[in-house]
Amino acid sequence: MNNMILQNINLHIKNQEEIKKFKHDIKNKLETIQYLNLEHSHQLYNEVIQELKSIDKLIHTQNPYIDAIINTKYAQYKDQIKFHCVVKSIEDGHMKVTDLCSILFNLLDNAIEETLKTNQKEINIYIEYSLNELIIQVKNPIVNHNIDWVSHKGGEHQGLGLTIIQEKVNLYNGIYKKQITEDTFISYIYISFHN
Repeated sequence: MNNMILQNINLHIKNQEEIKKFKHDIKNKLETIQYLNLEHSHQLYNEVIQELKSIDKLIHTQNPYIDAIINTKYAQYKDQIKFHCVVKSIEDGHMKVTDLCSILFNLLDNAIEETLKTNQKEINIYIEYSLNELIIQVKNPIVNHNIDWVSHKGGEHQGLGLTIIQEKVNLYNGIYKKQITEDTFISYIYISFHN
């Protein structure tokens, strides 16, 4: 499973490089527009706007792994779910990349699965990774207060997401809390890297 996650992340890092090239090309086109007369620049301007609209990206942080994971889920479900994402002060190096990826993928998969069952199609993601601390909070709507803790996607992997999250958080002596309100499920993770 870790191999599959790393392959997926490497693919998205490659996509990030393509986006950098794209941005460079757009910058050159915009500079060209500045020097053309109004009649000729209008067509190029419209082409640039269409190219910019084609980019599907929710966040850009200093951590390509977090970017890849969140932007992958956003691209897959943007027509079905509205994502609100706040990512602050991203540090790197305290946690194995595969562990961070496992936690985020499973949190988002669980939130998406439950959100798709509801009428309120919004997921709120908050990540802060600074001062040797990692905080992740994911809020999603639920169908009813008596949430079923086992996935109904089928297959042999039912219910493994919550177990994987807990195991990865435990590796770092962190805290993983799940809270249910009337119509919201909140996953909260806190890990301190202070020695």
